[in-house]
Amino acid sequence: MKDSVAISSGLGEERLAHLGGYVHGCDPNTWYPELWTWLQDRFKIGSLLDVGCGEGYTTQFWRSIGCDALGIDGSPSALRDSVVPDAVQSHDFTKGPFRPGRDFDAIWCCEVVEHIDEKYVDNVLDTFALGRVIAMTHGVPGQAGHHHVNCQPSSYWVRRLESRGYHLQYGLTRAARAYGHSYFAKTGMIFTRDRAGVPAALALRLLTLEWVPRRIWRRLRKRGLRGVVRTTRG
Repeated sequence: MKDSVAISSGLGEERLAHLGGYVHGCDPNTWYPELWTWLQDRFKIGSLLDVGCGEGYTTQFWRSIGCDALGIDGSPSALRDSVVPDAVQSHDFTKGPFRPGRDFDAIWCCEVVEHIDEKYVDNVLDTFALGRVIAMTHGVPGQAGHHHVNCQPSSYWVRRLESRGYHLQYGLTRAARAYGHSYFAKTGMIFTRDRAGVPAALALRLLTLEWVPRRIWRRLRKRGLRGVVRTTRG
């Protein structure tokens, strides 16, 4: 379900349009080995669900570093051409949440949620709730792309995940974005069930800044708010 290329299959494009698209071969814009290695080390990730795995290159990488990784995608052609056919499963979120009968240490979901019609978002979020940590990106309002039907601001996903007990982690998100590029550097977010050190509304504002002004950082530290990255100037 990676962004760029419309799905091609014998079932007909119109019937499969809701599944989004994927890039044939490894998409450089969603390839983050340094970020993934950091995530595994930081969160001790032993199992991961790759939501919208396309041909499975991300799933393959996680398995190569010793993680029990499983990928899901709705595209028959992506699954047919998967590089890890034994580690991917078919799933269509218009049919319901993914229910594998197990939990995961982490959920990875890159450039997928904007392809899911809002009336099916609960199915995606119920699937995310299988994870202890969620690392995701999202399409922003006005972002062009194949079957982009739910491009939302970050605050939308923060609010929806908070309703399920997850909190945006500002410091970890800032650090993760530094390891990423392209999509993740722009909209990547890290959620856990731990209480957030920085309130979400403030965190989203700070994430738009390249650096946190020293006076703001000092004020936040005085208030006991943790997780504010010390990338300060002036």
